[in-house]
Amino acid sequence: MQGLIPFASTRRLQNQGTLSVYGLPPVLESAKSLIEGAQKAGSGLCEIDWVSVEPGKPISLGDLHQVVPVATTHSVPSCGFLVEKKSKALKQKYHGFAGEKLAELRRAGEIIEDHSSKPVVFFSLDTSIQVFADSPNLLSVPTLVVECTFYCDATRDKAKQLEHIHIADLAKCLKGSFTGSELVLTHHSPRYGVDYMLEGVRKHFSDADFAVTLWI
Repeated sequence: MQGLIPFASTRRLQNQGTLSVYGLPPVLESAKSLIEGAQKAGSGLCEIDWVSVEPGKPISLGDLHQVVPVATTHSVPSCGFLVEKKSKALKQKYHGFAGEKLAELRRAGEIIEDHSSKPVVFFSLDTSIQVFADSPNLLSVPTLVVECTFYCDATRDKAKQLEHIHIADLAKCLKGSFTGSELVLTHHSPRYGVDYMLEGVRKHFSDADFAVTLWI
């Protein structure tokens, strides 16, 4: 949320136009207050279009992709975002029709194509491990970008209390269940160094059937 201020300032300086910000309604209200405070302090920011999102309701990104907000569990309102690739195919009953005839059907308002989507990547933002129990479809997304806040054994209970994710719980949840190809770990507590976290990855994911990457 704090990154909105320098981002909106840069967009204004570069004449990049209005910035669209998507989020849950209570999160947007907090973000608006932050922006209003920056403006009162004299910050020059671009115009912002605040767009409320609803879990399960897709947001179109043009003809090729859409983003689906996914409800997550955290100490404050939160959601993750599932990026899907959209595709369409001519319905079976219209196979063999000439292009001119298909165009005529479209003009008449006939739906001649089947629309579908395939998951590409899921970005969790802040969440507890409960997200995978609530949305088991995430276990088949090709790439998961998931928060992994805690790494040491002493903080496993703390992770549950604060509704974040501990690496041991993540490994227990995903190994043998996740059918995608890559897990990217992010949102690490600053108490850990890179070497310590890499050791944690080796300890918990050395026998995993998917690649594991630290987003540093």
